[in-house]
Amino acid sequence: MTIEDCYDGDEITMIVIRFSGKDLKAGFEAELSEMITRQAKRWVERGNRPGHSACPIHVTVARRHDLPTGVRVAIEDDEDYILYIFDKDVISQEGADALRRMLAGRTLTWVRGAGV
Repeated sequence: MTIEDCYDGDEITMIVIRFSGKDLKAGFEAELSEMITRQAKRWVERGNRPGHSACPIHVTVARRHDLPTGVRVAIEDDEDYILYIFDKDVISQEGADALRRMLAGRTLTWVRGAGV
């Protein structure tokens, strides 16, 4: 898996994630990249600003077979966690584990943005 962050000045415009062919259903990379980008824009770098927890954000990537019809991925997040739930047919267990590791490393300095 590779990841590329695209910026316009200081603002992130797209997070491009590329999986090996066996880990993600064909044609789903663009949708996943857009979803991860939208979700990441809800968060901001924590830095050393007062009032922000130094605790890491817990990231979980789960695979399920019982998502509603037409739903391939769902995201739930709060100030101290992010949960990604994928339809089992969309991502392999190895792909889900790799995505969780990558996102857990990237979110070490994030907090929810104001008003989101």
